[in-house]
Amino acid sequence: MSRWKALSLDLDGTLLSNDNSISVESLQAIRELNAKGCRIIISTARPLRAVTPILPGWFGSFYWITCNGAWILRDGAVLHRNEIPRAEARRMVETFLQHDLWVQIEADDIYYSDKPPLFGFPADCPPLSAFQSGDACKLLVTISSPNELCKLRALIPDTLSMVVTNGGALAQISRRDCGKLDAVRFVLDSERIDIADLIAFGDDNNDIELIKAAGMGVAMRNATAEVLSVADHVTKSNDDDGVGLFLRDLLANWP
Repeated sequence: MSRWKALSLDLDGTLLSNDNSISVESLQAIRELNAKGCRIIISTARPLRAVTPILPGWFGSFYWITCNGAWILRDGAVLHRNEIPRAEARRMVETFLQHDLWVQIEADDIYYSDKPPLFGFPADCPPLSAFQSGDACKLLVTISSPNELCKLRALIPDTLSMVVTNGGALAQISRRDCGKLDAVRFVLDSERIDIADLIAFGDDNNDIELIKAAGMGVAMRNATAEVLSVADHVTKSNDDDGVGLFLRDLLANWP
């Protein structure tokens, strides 16, 4: 029996090609691994509303980790939430605004922003003032210069963590104990699977901890230098079906 009992897949820049499609080869390989008893985990920075439309319906039985670990779902049900408490989120938003930083909020699958959104977020989003109840999955700060990034780093308290993605243009802020690795560990613990038996794919800096901790960490050729430096293997880019090719080779040598 193969040691690989779980598979974690990032979406953007990894499983998804740049046109948001998933190759037939990747889908077939994922289906085969699932049939062999391998637990499939989708792990993404995307909120739920941006995941559901792009994944096949049969992916619903897999674990979905959204907003960098803030929500864990299966079969459409939220199993676990790890969010920034509302009072702290509102306090941090006010602090960022006082320092002229462009902050946005993800909460209850709604994106709040006072400026036209970037990175494919909905154009009809409510303003920050509309965030009145509930906790925040994450705070987002758009970065336009190294000085802004330095300013932001100095404002992050010990209760929160920050990862910079999208080529250095976006800071994603979550609870200190909320990240892809934390969420994947939650899933693995519930399935009684050791992280040494996990294969993890990724391309951006929010994948670094998970790729380092996994039994096999796989970086896409298009990954950041930081991700490439910690991966056990490098596969082809997301537009060259790197996931599908790697999994096909894995299945060819499956006991």
